[in-house]
Amino acid sequence: MKRTVLSLTLALLILFSIIVAGILLVDLAEDEEAAVKLYTFPVSVGEKPYIITVRTNWTSAPEVYLPEFDSKYVSVDFKDN
Repeated sequence: MKRTVLSLTLALLILFSIIVAGILLVDLAEDEEAAVKLYTFPVSVGEKPYIITVRTNWTSAPEVYLPEFDSKYVSVDFKDN
């Protein structure tokens, strides 16, 4: 009898812990997604247009531009307000 009660109590404790952990993980994921912002920037290289997408949790919008020298890279600057 004691062993059955102990097993049932342990199973309920594990189940409760799993439910609480799941709720906390879902809340944390929602908070992270709420803080993330998505910015899109159109950039032209010659006659070809490109869309650059920046996903960030930075508080201000980033600056996206092509460097002045011939390069295959795009510059993304994050500045404080």
